[in-house]
Amino acid sequence: MLRRDLKGLKKVKLKNSLTCILVPYQDKVSSVVLLYNAGSSDDKPGKTGTAHLLEHLMFNGTKHYGPFSHYIDSFGGYDNAFTDKDITVYHTVVPSNRLYDVLILESDRMVNLSFNGFEQEKDIIYEEYFMGEDEEDDALWNEIFAHLFSDNSYSYPVIGWESDIKNIELDDIMEFYNRFYTPENCVLTIVSDVDTDEILKYVEGTFGEISKVGSLNHRKYTNETYQRFTDIILRKRGSGNRFIIGWRLPVDDIKFNIILNFFSRGLDLERSSPLWTLVENGYIELFNIRIYEYKISNVLVVIGECGPGKSPPVDRIVDIVENFQPSESLIKRLKKMFISELIVSFDEAENIGINTALNYAIFEEVPTLDDLLNIINGINADDFKKIPEVLKVSPKVSVRYA
Repeated sequence: MLRRDLKGLKKVKLKNSLTCILVPYQDKVSSVVLLYNAGSSDDKPGKTGTAHLLEHLMFNGTKHYGPFSHYIDSFGGYDNAFTDKDITVYHTVVPSNRLYDVLILESDRMVNLSFNGFEQEKDIIYEEYFMGEDEEDDALWNEIFAHLFSDNSYSYPVIGWESDIKNIELDDIMEFYNRFYTPENCVLTIVSDVDTDEILKYVEGTFGEISKVGSLNHRKYTNETYQRFTDIILRKRGSGNRFIIGWRLPVDDIKFNIILNFFSRGLDLERSSPLWTLVENGYIELFNIRIYEYKISNVLVVIGECGPGKSPPVDRIVDIVENFQPSESLIKRLKKMFISELIVSFDEAENIGINTALNYAIFEEVPTLDDLLNIINGINADDFKKIPEVLKVSPKVSVRYA
């Protein structure tokens, strides 16, 4: 049985300003998602990587409990986390009879983190950095974001810069934790078959008792688009001829982002894509399109690879992307694909929890499946005209190897 809606959803703001979203679910499993409105863009200059390092330390125990994952494993569940530019997300899935235990653990690590293993975790991340440095793609990605967001701290890599990772002190981690890991800066999403009134009592008895106050995160970066094209050429260290071309677009509303995802998927459908002609004619060997959605901007990127001794036809790729208009038949095909994927995403508690939290963080909305289906079904060819118009006046960066 598919969970085809979010009927019965309840959104509550506790007295300490924590936002709690409760979503009824049909199976005896519960998903708990804590989204903190802080990420790598909140790192201080010279201390990039702080948010990511704190994410690692959040699993090493508190003043009252041992390593977080040990408990989740013993409950028969699983957990994970990720840090992004403007959020950090912790997500856990357990049998519903262990939901209250998870809320106890999660609320405790919001307040009583032990910071155990600081030096060890810093060494691990430092090793991760150099493993990434061995991959040419990492250098390309770092340059893309550094130049697309040269006016603000979204340019910082999530893992941090090499010299900055070395310079992070425990006091930096504790300051970040005390400033941003607070009820007012958190969205707690719970997807469960447990009665929502009962869950709310659990939440009030755990998170509701937290009086920790930090600094509410109000980003004031501009969302204006402006035309600028930066072409970066790097010294090649390996045999690959990878390249990335990226555009920074404004955030509008959920419909705009859905259309943007349609647009990118249409460009990514291999032989159906106008970019495929560049593969057929030997200009490039492969390509991939991705969308990154942040609170202040969207980023559309074309990632590709050329054959030995060849350079990417950057101007042709830009021209194709900025003039792409999907046909009616392609739009129908994309609708079928997105609807199928959307319905599946509303069937798993973990996906429902994460997607609900992300939508609320970016748009301050919690759309139901019906809301999203209505948007998708209402999309037509005219809606796509806005994307090329925005792309043409948006900053863009190409990064490639000489």
